[in-house]
Amino acid sequence: MLLKPRPQPTPHKLTPFLSQQILFFENTHTIQTYQTRAPTYASQFPLWSEHTSGMHQYVLWTALTAEGLGCNLQHYHVNADVERRARGMYDVPQEWALKAQLVFGGVEDGARPTEAKEKIDVEETCKVFGAELS
Repeated sequence: MLLKPRPQPTPHKLTPFLSQQILFFENTHTIQTYQTRAPTYASQFPLWSEHTSGMHQYVLWTALTAEGLGCNLQHYHVNADVERRARGMYDVPQEWALKAQLVFGGVEDGARPTEAKEKIDVEETCKVFGAELS
């Protein structure tokens, strides 16, 4: 769901809602439907839905960043207040659960780090068994 900035003021906690943003929702009714249709995999559908949402979040964040925009990805798994306000502002169906908010926009001079970050060797952060990294 791509949302445009709203001109009226919002409480301080929802200030990011004034920016360009994408809200990621999960349709719980759809998940329940698939759980009923395929009971053998019923316990897996919520997990697969989270995986799918995460892939969409990552792809959109990467695409927006590639276009030179700054992005901030927030997750609201336990913030019922933000979800309630989003429902009121945008008439979101009750069976949709808010999973993440991707706020994006222009990047001001000096906002991005100019110094290279020190990186840890991939051999220390990724373990491969039965093969060697090249």
